[in-house]
Amino acid sequence: MRPSMVRAWLAAGTLCLAANLFAQTNVITDPVGFVTLTINGTNTSSFTFLGLSMTQPVVHQSKITAVNGSQVIDSSASWTNGEFSGAGNAHFIELTSDAGAGITEDIVSNTSTSLTTASDLSSKITPDSTTYKVRKHWTIGTVFGSNNEIGFGGGPDATSADNLFILNPLTQQYATYYFKSDGFPTPGWRTAVDPFTDAANTVLYLDQGIWVRRKQPTSVSTQLVGSVKLGQTLIPVASNQNIVANVYAVTNLTLQTCNLYTGNPATGVLGGSDPTTADTVSIWNGTGYNIFYYKTDGFPSPGWRTAVDPFTDVGNTVIPMGSSVRIHSKGHSFDWTVPQPFTYP
Repeated sequence: MRPSMVRAWLAAGTLCLAANLFAQTNVITDPVGFVTLTINGTNTSSFTFLGLSMTQPVVHQSKITAVNGSQVIDSSASWTNGEFSGAGNAHFIELTSDAGAGITEDIVSNTSTSLTTASDLSSKITPDSTTYKVRKHWTIGTVFGSNNEIGFGGGPDATSADNLFILNPLTQQYATYYFKSDGFPTPGWRTAVDPFTDAANTVLYLDQGIWVRRKQPTSVSTQLVGSVKLGQTLIPVASNQNIVANVYAVTNLTLQTCNLYTGNPATGVLGGSDPTTADTVSIWNGTGYNIFYYKTDGFPSPGWRTAVDPFTDVGNTVIPMGSSVRIHSKGHSFDWTVPQPFTYP
């Protein structure tokens, strides 16, 4: 499975939903709409933690008829070879039923009736039963504009320009991106370690967030138009630090309802008597992190607590729409299964 690599915060959001019905197949598609992503200027805060709470529209959905290792087959499909891969054209598959419901994985290549995925999903697929969706990935260019339409502060290098930071939890290292205003052969998105290669096609995963450091006083914003994620979502959490996005465009996902604590460290965070023994979950508050953990010997009963108050239950703490949580998993990895926090249709 692809590792989750995330840090996220949606400073402001607006959502407009519309249900579409394909009469010929009687299938209700994901609701569509938009969110407004706002990047704080230094008058508010030097940092913003973005999460993309919308997906790209579904380009295909059906049932898997066979599977062979990393090859997923849909005998009813009639795709063009290479339709779902290539520079600027990266797509992913989501399993939407059976044992693997909520798993997402990159599509490496495709033929007219088969998809080759980056990892073997066969153990999670039941032929002629498991359903799936295919979507295109967001990229730096599709979210912020290939020519920096959002208006980030550009510059000749990463030290002078606004920065986008993306965490890889397996290496615990951040990749730094910026808009090079005097780029060669043209201006464009670059990494701090490569000022020449255009990075606009860098994939931003559904559960991935972006830590933004802006160096100008004013805020900037952009509208992200897409689809609302339906169904449960399975997010891999690695040992050590993870920054994991709230993938749902809703305001009612809480610590208590998000299924992050299950009582089993193979499927959720580890509880404990205090933040030094338990896994911690941190939520950005605009100037710093509020730190939470699940207290297994809590008074008057076990439950979610803050690091500064071991008594008051805070399970109703909302994970804001488009925001992220920072999960410090102490020595174990798990797959976090996030339930759909709303009813649709």
